[in-house]
Amino acid sequence: MQKLTCLMLLITVTAPALAQYKCLGPGGETSFQQTPCPAGQAGQKLRITVSPSIEDGRPQRIKQAIAERRVVLGLSRQELNRVMRGPPDTVNSSIHSSGRHDQLIYRQDGRTLYVYTENDVVTSVQDTEGARVRVPVQTYSPPVRQCPSDAEIRNIEMDRSKIQNRDNDRLQAELARQLGEARACRRGG
Repeated sequence: MQKLTCLMLLITVTAPALAQYKCLGPGGETSFQQTPCPAGQAGQKLRITVSPSIEDGRPQRIKQAIAERRVVLGLSRQELNRVMRGPPDTVNSSIHSSGRHDQLIYRQDGRTLYVYTENDVVTSVQDTEGARVRVPVQTYSPPVRQCPSDAEIRNIEMDRSKIQNRDNDRLQAELARQLGEARACRRGG
């Protein structure tokens, strides 16, 4: 009985994803189907939207890597999880002024794969098989960091001068650091 209940629940949950019409039978039972409900039977047309594929708009090399289940530079974190068939075994994260950096460790079939991401984009891969280490041939050049605009510098200055922020020493120190870096960048330093 429990298996039958689970099967019915599964059919009920998955059926609307495939059907276009929800019909209410004479006995009150609900059915989902591809064709309009029979005459005299209450029902409604379902509005089904198909979400775009993860590969839409991605470069051909990324699409091919996903299809072949290969880790390549430039994969997004979501695409990486798809290629690796799940999340990493271990995640080591750090936050820098340039963004978030993660070391993702996958252990599968006697090998360990270290994947490094910057702002959820794969930037480096280290693949170990036993004692042998294979380093990818591809290299990654991080995007050139642009200096903050005048408006962004003014925003930092405004945050420093806000009354509610004046007594927060940690915040003041962080804002002073950000302001110093922003001004140095603008000066070319």
